[in-house]
Amino acid sequence: MDIVELGAVGELVGGAAVLLTLIYLARQIRQTNVNDRAESHRAFFHHLNHQVHDPLLVPETSRLLRRANADFLGLEGDDHLVAHGYWQAMTLLGQQAYLLKAMGQFDEPIADTVNRVVLSVMKVPGVAQWWERAQANLTPEYVAYLRALDSAELAPLTVSLPWFAHADGERA
Repeated sequence: MDIVELGAVGELVGGAAVLLTLIYLARQIRQTNVNDRAESHRAFFHHLNHQVHDPLLVPETSRLLRRANADFLGLEGDDHLVAHGYWQAMTLLGQQAYLLKAMGQFDEPIADTVNRVVLSVMKVPGVAQWWERAQANLTPEYVAYLRALDSAELAPLTVSLPWFAHADGERA
């Protein structure tokens, strides 16, 4: 084999090496994107979990929310603000999931499940009273999405939020 033939073989091997490197880099980028998306979902649910369960750690707040669940309009003083702040934050997290889904940054089944939880909470009598007044604070598209999701024929959720069920704190 002369030098020209060795040069041709070297170019062929070099081209193949570049191609293999590009394939490897594309796979690494795709895997990084999958990992980033999974981490984003994990962080979102971590935040949502704290939003839903942290009030249980403060007995006074837990009792207030149980009273609000029974009759939001019957609350007095700053109790309205506490219940409003809790439910508004949860609803805004649901709206965030909806918007991320609309932008293709959140998986549709996950976003729909988050918002089905929001819907199940809104069916509690006191929360329903609050919702009638508070939905004006959300985007009309999100409110329409919730209504459509509510009217869809979906399997029941297996989410348990027992302290939402009864004003007296009894478990369902």
